[in-house]
Amino acid sequence: MKTKLSKPKFIATVFIGGFKSQLKQEWTLGTAASVGLYQGLKYGGNLIRGINGGLVTLAVMGATNGINNVIQYWDGIKKGCKEG
Repeated sequence: MKTKLSKPKFIATVFIGGFKSQLKQEWTLGTAASVGLYQGLKYGGNLIRGINGGLVTLAVMGATNGINNVIQYWDGIKKGCKEG
C-alpha cells in the first residue's frame, strides 16, 4: 500500500541527488569562492560577509540543479510512484 509520503520522499531523493552532484563540481566551488572573496573585499575585508556570500552561492547553485533534476526526471518520478 502506498503512503502519502512516498511521492514527496521520492522527489526529495531526486532533488538531493541533483544538489549533491552540483556541489561536487569544481567550478561550483571556484565560483562560490570567487563570490565570497569579492563580497569580503567589497565590504572592507569583512570575513563574515564573504563566507555568507560564498555559502549562499553554493546553496543557490545546488538548489537550481536540484530543481532541474526534478523537472528533467518528472516522468520517471511519476512512473516510479505509480509502481511503488
